Amino acid sequence: KIAPHFIADLTHAEAFHVAPDGKIEVKWERIGENEISLNLTIPENMTYDLALSDGWTVKENNGGSYVIVK
Repeated sequence: KIAPHFIADLTHAEAFHVAPDGKIEVKWERIGENEISLNLTIPENMTYDLALSDGWTVKENNGGSYVIVK
């Protein structure tokens, strides 16, 4: 489960975790007042659920590159 939190005082964030099947990377950046660019790098043999909170929804999904809006 990938559950990013878009903290109001931050303009961007990134993190990674080395899992048994490979490296998982998450990066996000604000591209507007209520819009965020989210990029995920997930090993090919892994599946994930994207969990968004506080009214955020996926506007676009391009194979791990998302545009999230509120």
